[in-house]
Amino acid sequence: MTRLLVITSRFPYPLEKGDKLRIYHQLKDLSKAFEVCLIALNDESVEDESIDHIASIVNELHMVQVGGFSRLWGLLSSIFSKKPFQISYFYSNKARKTVNNIVQELQPDIIYSHLLRAGQYVDHLNYPLYIDYMDAFSLIMERRAASSGWLKRLFYKEEARRMRAHEIKSSKHFQGKSVISNQDQQYLQTLVNSNFDIISNGVDLEQFRPIVDIDKKYDIVFVGNMGYPPNIKAAFFIANQLLPILLKSKLDIKILIAGARPTRGVQFLANEHIAVSGYIEDIRLAYASAHVFVAPIFHGAGQQNKILESMAMGLPCVTTNLVNNAIGATDQKSICIGDEANKMADYIVELLHNREHYNFIRTNAITFVREHYTWKSQNDKLICNLQALIE
Repeated sequence: MTRLLVITSRFPYPLEKGDKLRIYHQLKDLSKAFEVCLIALNDESVEDESIDHIASIVNELHMVQVGGFSRLWGLLSSIFSKKPFQISYFYSNKARKTVNNIVQELQPDIIYSHLLRAGQYVDHLNYPLYIDYMDAFSLIMERRAASSGWLKRLFYKEEARRMRAHEIKSSKHFQGKSVISNQDQQYLQTLVNSNFDIISNGVDLEQFRPIVDIDKKYDIVFVGNMGYPPNIKAAFFIANQLLPILLKSKLDIKILIAGARPTRGVQFLANEHIAVSGYIEDIRLAYASAHVFVAPIFHGAGQQNKILESMAMGLPCVTTNLVNNAIGATDQKSICIGDEANKMADYIVELLHNREHYNFIRTNAITFVREHYTWKSQNDKLICNLQALIE
């Protein structure tokens, strides 16, 4: 069987971050088509249960520690170099030597890097190389700069400049490249003058399906990594812009903001109308406890898997054009799109008060995800792309 070496910048379990979710589900399908050896770079303690779980999926597992001192030194050294800060943060000379030794011993047929920060460990090797950029990170930095105060704006602009140069340089080392959405593909193909495959995320339809026997305690839910800047901004938008408008139409409205690592600012949003739960082990319970999912994301790139999950569970979704550009759902058929607070609030009120309209959007949302976004359909594309490099 073909030996595939996969290298990741984080241990891919548990699934509290979007990049972990993506590579985890890819590994499950890749292991059916290849003999998979996983090198997981890591700087955090990992529970034995998580290690055992991943070890049961792949043929061979190596955890390579990237210590805190290495990451601090990487950040400091990047001040005087041209490397992006986020790339330097994930780099360690010691880890690179360890990776080289594993590769030399394994002699894989092909190497698959998940994200540029993992790709920097193997881009010098003489093997067929495929990399998942996932998102256009320079574009993310540009959009953050546009919405930040002057000091952060300077940092994000510099990081965007460095990241653009790194994205261009890295593209020359990899024979195959993928991104998560059409908008990321268009941006990066124009930037680097090279082809990128689109490998979208998917939804585990056995897990994310409508749950009818749970009390709907909330009118609205928003789910995400609440330490991630676009999600933090979304939470504040819900509390400071959406809620005041909605209270005029429904005085007893209840909102749930759920997700790991909520900042202190997000935690302080909690009041009689807003509950901030923090990490929930089974995030389906958060989705199922509400009537409508709202995602006022105005910055970033890539694809919002929380939208697909909530749609699959039968929640009508109200979100922005930016989010839907990566998904391609039809406005007012399987999703509701608005970029202003008043418009989003109107959609929410209509969904909460009009049962016929609610069921129309709900049914079409479930069908849309089932037809376009299964993990198997997306991962089959990845498997074909990898196999093509070695044929």
